[in-house]
Amino acid sequence: MMCVFFSFFLFVSVFSITIVEIMLQFQTMGVVSDVKVNILGAL
Repeated sequence: MMCVFFSFFLFVSVFSITIVEIMLQFQTMGVVSDVKVNILGAL
C-alpha cells in the first residue's frame, strides 16, 4: 500500500515541477522563481 502511495506522490511531484517549468517559459523569471522556491520549500 505504501508503494502505491509513494508512486502517486512521486508522480504528483514530477507533474508539479513540470507545470512550473512550463510556466517558466511564459511568465517573468522573478515571479516564477519565487513560486518555485516556495514549492520546493513546502516539500
